[in-house]
Amino acid sequence: MPQDSNKRKFKRINKPYALKMRARKGDDWSITFHEWESVVAMNLNVGGVFCYHAFNDLEVDSLVDLRIYLSRNSRPIDCVGKIIRIKKDPISPLDEIAVSFVEMDDLKREKLNKYINNILCE
Repeated sequence: MPQDSNKRKFKRINKPYALKMRARKGDDWSITFHEWESVVAMNLNVGGVFCYHAFNDLEVDSLVDLRIYLSRNSRPIDCVGKIIRIKKDPISPLDEIAVSFVEMDDLKREKLNKYINNILCE
């Protein structure tokens, strides 16, 4: 029986996306740690995003605000994510950051899912 090489829970698109990220300080949702920073997102699905950035003070389990720009013609999707993995690159100033979406309303999640399915069908 052939094995599925992609054991991910959600379909994903592997192409660069514009994304902004803002770190939160601890569990206090009213205090932000950074201003909005541009981030290069390399793959995206309805469960999270993989991106590169030079946030030197982020840790696994840190909360971040995210603003995902799907196209120039639509409003961005704002949500909250949790850092689930950080891989430091000894050569590059950019860290690999995996973020799981922890707060995204159903309408935004459906918009993202529809967008991803449309891209995959092209």
